[in-house]
Amino acid sequence: MNRFYPHPVVAREGWRIIATLAALTLIAFFCATNSPKLALWLLLATLASAHLFRDRVRNIPMDANALLSPADGRVILVENAHNPYAEQDALKISIRTHFFRAYAIRSPIHGSVQVQPSGKRHILRLQTSQQQAVTLVQNYGDCHAQTGSLVRGERIGFARFGGRVDVYLPPGSVPTVAIGDSVQASSSILAQLPERAAEAA
Repeated sequence: MNRFYPHPVVAREGWRIIATLAALTLIAFFCATNSPKLALWLLLATLASAHLFRDRVRNIPMDANALLSPADGRVILVENAHNPYAEQDALKISIRTHFFRAYAIRSPIHGSVQVQPSGKRHILRLQTSQQQAVTLVQNYGDCHAQTGSLVRGERIGFARFGGRVDVYLPPGSVPTVAIGDSVQASSSILAQLPERAAEAA
């Protein structure tokens, strides 16, 4: 495994849950012979958990000026807004991560990051290789990112059972998604950064 995908296909965060359900399933199969439905339900729960905690490799678009989705989910907000973390105008795109989708949070850019914990929120101040500032706010879950360099598609967090991710892009960014669109982490393009970023590359 390399830096682009430093985790197993089933995320470590789900191992304990899956192992517990698998053990209960075996006990139900061998001990609860009069309750086959219970064993079947536990088996289905085990398989469902393995599906929910999957963390597969994704095909990453090569467009250097594209900002990728950091999470699997549905777009719930696309608007011009004020970025309270950078005190500037921004394009804000919010994604609601779904209970039944993969939970991994991934870097939307290639560049650097500064991590600022804030209660249950994790504020990631990103800077692209074209020196564009992007703020990513993970409103729930675990943040694995550390201050330093980032590779596009790198796993930076995990949001069990859903949550919300807000992305603040620099003024002039052009959204390529709309409210209601379904997106995948590292595969879907949320927006194109301003043209001057591409010219500076």
